Amino acid sequence: MKLFHKYGTRRNEIRRAKSELYFRLAMVAAVVIFFAVMLLVTKFRPRLAKDIQDSRPQAANMGDPQNNPHLIPMRKKVDSLIQEFKDSSYSSNVNSDDLDLLEQAIDVQRSIIRLGGSDIASKTDLDRLYNLETIYDEEIGAFLVSESKQLQQEAEIKWIENDFKEGLKLMQKARDLQEQVNSQFPRSSDRDPSRLHVLNNKIMVWQTGPLAEKADSLKLEAFRELDAGHYEAASSLITQALEIQMEIDTRFRDSRHASIARKKEFENANRKIQASKDIIRLESLVEEARTDLSEMKPENALAKIEEAEQLYARLNQRFPAAVSQDALILKEMSVLKDTSSSQKSFFRIQSLEEQTRQALLEQDMDSFQSSVSEWFRELRQFKRSYPESEYLEQSDDAEVNYLYNLRESIPSIMDLIYENLVPVPGRPDIHIYRTEVPQVLFEKITGNNPAVAVLPTNPIESLTWEEAVEFTRLAGWILARKVSLPDRGIYMAAIGTTDPAELAGMSWSSETSDRQIHEVGTSKANALGISDLLGNVSEWLASEEPFPGKVTAFGGAARDSRFRLAALPQETRESFERNRFIGFRFIVIIED
Repeated sequence: MKLFHKYGTRRNEIRRAKSELYFRLAMVAAVVIFFAVMLLVTKFRPRLAKDIQDSRPQAANMGDPQNNPHLIPMRKKVDSLIQEFKDSSYSSNVNSDDLDLLEQAIDVQRSIIRLGGSDIASKTDLDRLYNLETIYDEEIGAFLVSESKQLQQEAEIKWIENDFKEGLKLMQKARDLQEQVNSQFPRSSDRDPSRLHVLNNKIMVWQTGPLAEKADSLKLEAFRELDAGHYEAASSLITQALEIQMEIDTRFRDSRHASIARKKEFENANRKIQASKDIIRLESLVEEARTDLSEMKPENALAKIEEAEQLYARLNQRFPAAVSQDALILKEMSVLKDTSSSQKSFFRIQSLEEQTRQALLEQDMDSFQSSVSEWFRELRQFKRSYPESEYLEQSDDAEVNYLYNLRESIPSIMDLIYENLVPVPGRPDIHIYRTEVPQVLFEKITGNNPAVAVLPTNPIESLTWEEAVEFTRLAGWILARKVSLPDRGIYMAAIGTTDPAELAGMSWSSETSDRQIHEVGTSKANALGISDLLGNVSEWLASEEPFPGKVTAFGGAARDSRFRLAALPQETRESFERNRFIGFRFIVIIED
């Protein structure tokens, strides 16, 4: 069995070897045949090519294509057409007949190239065709663009004359001609994508402009009807306006009138008109509440504001966009509610304010301490409870805060002021401080001391005119009276009949002061008991200058001579200026 098996395997190997040998012999034969065929084709190809060329209809190739007798008449035809074109266009603008001449010349030149005797057309003929096509593109481009511009002008005239339909039609024709030049005549210098863009935009504006104007007009008319109380007519008109705007948004998406903002504007107007009856009632309630408040009927005002709030809540559920845009009325409702609710508290605060000022006028410190503390607490509570009340604008929290924080020092300040006030001759209601303001008083009232040489009994100096005015404002709160700087007339009345030369001799001048500032009230007083009206430090007066920011310092200082003081010196200064030889005194209006 093993022998037979071995023998069978051997026979299979012999069979495979024979098959492989036959395949290789077939491949060699195929290669030999292929190369033999290629050799024959190569050998006979020139004769075949010559036979094919000889069989062409244009058999009369006589060497140089430029001298081909069949093409010479055609070239002359091209020359004739070109010359005719030149003659015609030279005498007038290019027209359609001239362009026909160019088209004919191009057709003949193309025929010359097709009928040329050589396999490759001559460069001369190809260049000539290129030049003819370039001239054609240039001339027809100029012709079409000129016609386009003329149509554009006519269209704009029609538009001005309100013939919108015809104007739009002409503008579209102008656009089509420019588009034709841009796409079909690539060698024309009149190809202008930017002009095409401008024309397209203008067409779009002309298409949407009247529609947008109509929509705006309908919206305005709708609100006029609404103001007249014609709610149904207003609703119909605003619906038409919204439909037109939606048409613009759909058909002309690239138009500037197709905007989300415009659409939202019309939608909000539509919602507002749909809710118009309730909104008008809401506004009416707010107005009635304000009237009741002005007539001192806070309960009626509060009831109407609460009704308005309920109506607003219903509107906000049905037409949230319509009322959410009206932030002013919502704010006014809130303000009126706080104002109505706070009226009694405000009157209480006003009463405490009056009690405090009356106690200060009477110098009743016990009543003052009680009323100012209550005034301070009530006002703080008022601001927390009614932050939007209009009465807050009438509440002087700066004054009550100042008086409350200084309440322990006010008795001593009052004593220091009242014991130094002197009536001004001829003006019994006006009392002037008999010395320059000492640093101790200035610091007690303002809480600061800008003096260069800090000495409590010396006059305050190196302060600006504005700081002096601020001092009088604070002193006025303490005294509950009008306090101010003296003007020149009052200052001269305080000098009285005293001879200025005599007064200068009694003052701190450069001869008596060693050019140094001295303690207030140490120079000899005049007959009225007023000291230092001249010398020591100059004094700020109430502003009488015609130019803003310019103020006067009067009376001279310790560095001035006695003779200068006798001349009653005054200097114009800036209101923000600081000078160590300028101080001030003040006056108080005391009426019976």
